[in-house]
Amino acid sequence: MRQRCTDTLDCGAFYAQCVRTGEHELGPSFQTITTIHQRDSEALAEPRSRPPMPMTTSTQPLPTRSPCPRSTGRS
Repeated sequence: MRQRCTDTLDCGAFYAQCVRTGEHELGPSFQTITTIHQRDSEALAEPRSRPPMPMTTSTQPLPTRSPCPRSTGRS
């Protein structure tokens, strides 16, 4: 598919068009597409890679919640 999609779109213009047309208004954290390749009716987007989430080493147990009380049907 990448070989067929030879035209490249400007991602900034893509996100600006989404706002203008009222489709989406995404903040910077959600603008993860770095490159868009297209042709006719096909498009291929390349997302920004994210750094891996750090592992936690906590030995503390997670907090627990008591179960929801059952409804008695009385008001």
